[in-house]
Amino acid sequence: MEYLTIKLKKKKGLGLAVVGGRDNPYPGGNGNGIYVSKVTEGGAASEGGIMVGDLICAVDGMDLGNCTHSAAIHALSNCTDTPTFQIGRAKKKSRNSMRSESVSRGAATTVSEQAELEQLTGPADNATFLISAAGSGSAGGAAADGASSATAAAAAA
Repeated sequence: MEYLTIKLKKKKGLGLAVVGGRDNPYPGGNGNGIYVSKVTEGGAASEGGIMVGDLICAVDGMDLGNCTHSAAIHALSNCTDTPTFQIGRAKKKSRNSMRSESVSRGAATTVSEQAELEQLTGPADNATFLISAAGSGSAGGAAADGASSATAAAAAA
């Protein structure tokens, strides 16, 4: 894993959704971390280089390594207008490396990017939160326009 420091400039929120936390460990992750499950194209996270699958270690100096999901949503919703993220990112395997692993398992083709994305984002029933323009998280795979089925503010209360 490589570690990066990424500084963002908020637009209409951060433009990302997250999964995981001490109370809701992400099955595709390593431990209780907070992982990026969605990045809105053209949003602050996208323009800053945050990617789906990134581990958010800290935001504005607040450690998110062993926090609950609602505490992470609170920290992300209330960060500064120019937050600094400490990100952990898995090193990408080369296509040749993936092909050789695939062949060694007896498969005829490489792992598709779609399968990798599904592995990173986890099962559909896993709760995801989008940090919306209003600064509150919304549950249930909410749309980038801020539509939601519940707010993280209620979860954080």
